[in-house]
Amino acid sequence: MDQATSVYINFLTAKPTMNEIKIGFGPFSKPRINREAFDAVLKSEVVGENTATYEFETPVTAIGAHAFFDTNKGIEEDLFLHYIELPDSVETIHPETFDGICKLKSKLLVDNMLIIDNVLIKHFDSYNSGEVSVPEGMTAIAPGALSGFWAKKIILPSTLKEIGKEAFRGCTHLTSVKLPKGLEKIGDYAFSNTALGTATIPDSVTSIGVEAFSDCSKLKKIKIGKSVERIGERVVSRCHLLATIDGRGASADKRMLIFDGTLLAYTAASKESHLEIPEGVKRIGSDALFDAKNLTSVTLPSSLESIGTGAFQRSSITEIEVPESVTTIEYGAFSTTIIEKFSGKFATADGSALVEGNTLLAGAGNRSFTLNIPENVTEIAPMACYLGEISGVTFPDCVTVIGSKAFAYCSNMCLPVDALPKNLEIIGEMAFEQSVMRSDMFRDGVIIPANVKEIGYHAFFSTAAYSASANTYWFEPVTPPKIDTTGMRINAIYVPEEALEAYRNAYPEFSDKIHVWER
Repeated sequence: MDQATSVYINFLTAKPTMNEIKIGFGPFSKPRINREAFDAVLKSEVVGENTATYEFETPVTAIGAHAFFDTNKGIEEDLFLHYIELPDSVETIHPETFDGICKLKSKLLVDNMLIIDNVLIKHFDSYNSGEVSVPEGMTAIAPGALSGFWAKKIILPSTLKEIGKEAFRGCTHLTSVKLPKGLEKIGDYAFSNTALGTATIPDSVTSIGVEAFSDCSKLKKIKIGKSVERIGERVVSRCHLLATIDGRGASADKRMLIFDGTLLAYTAASKESHLEIPEGVKRIGSDALFDAKNLTSVTLPSSLESIGTGAFQRSSITEIEVPESVTTIEYGAFSTTIIEKFSGKFATADGSALVEGNTLLAGAGNRSFTLNIPENVTEIAPMACYLGEISGVTFPDCVTVIGSKAFAYCSNMCLPVDALPKNLEIIGEMAFEQSVMRSDMFRDGVIIPANVKEIGYHAFFSTAAYSASANTYWFEPVTPPKIDTTGMRINAIYVPEEALEAYRNAYPEFSDKIHVWER
């Protein structure tokens, strides 16, 4: 951006007009902030063709989280913040204050590192592709302090006690880091999306956060220290090459991580086709068996009580029996699997679905299968058939809610335009996104039943169609439903004659495409 204007903000103690200033959560973080936004406390001066300064005339004592986040998108057109100078008056700085800032001037800055009270707040050398050292004496690395770094190797000090949330997240070149023996806490997403091949957790560590090592595409082995008291779910989720889990909580065959009664992880790279989860396990954690592509069958223990979100996502399981002990199955537990038959608790008589009370939790199916939803079902849970292989679905008219992503990306599914149930009230966000809607002999598109009150974001977004009149909607409701029209593609909307003006007023961006439905 050759024409972009630089912004230098100097926080001055001169000429105070108020006692002090505290900069709270994200005041500069909007994509566009006009030059006049801080006239009451700022003075500005153009000091060169491409440079302007903005100065606070009141002492700044505290700066909150994300105060300057995403200012690279522009304070206003062609005006971008990349440099900040801190005054001596600053007493408090939130660890996430300087996300997105590439240059800082302060007496607190040492070798491109902002350090306060032995905490590394932010490192400003993100493009260093070699080796980065955190100096001795540091006791903590703040959230996001080195996120997105290009470094291949990071050396941590022996004095380090805590690694904050997302501290190294997105360091996609990071292949080597040795955790010091005195380390006690690893935060959520701390090493997520890095290139680490192995992770050895020292015996001193007592807490490992949610998704601490998730999305590490090269991670093959993790060893958990003996003093760990807490491990967050999805700790190694989506680590496709993971072959060995060792240390505290590891199963004898080193294929499972079981902690505090929860199966947290399974080695996605395992070649075994069957898994028997041991008695004593009460919960299968979220994404615990994610991408276990070689796994075709699982035996669940009689001690099992709950199955987490996405627990079996992208596994190759074809049949599963749910124990009577299970009381909770969270949304999307079996999404993106090709289960041909359910049995046990919550299973329908034909094994085609899991139904808890009046809620469809999951549907089974393959390319030649049409899911017939039982007559007592009133709600389709989120992600119930997400990325499924079902070819069709029939709804009972008593269904009132179709949850978010319930039938999204069911690329083999074909539905007639009048497929939606008559008493439907809510269509969740992305409910049918990227699924196929076909025409019948009467009309194209999809009929929105008379009782629908809400249609979520991207509910039918990019939905393909066999007919030439794709993205045509036939609305039966007299009162226009609440619709998130963001990114919505409309060929035509047909509505009851008496509701024409109401619809045009409700959706002015599509007013020229709204017509009377002449039945």
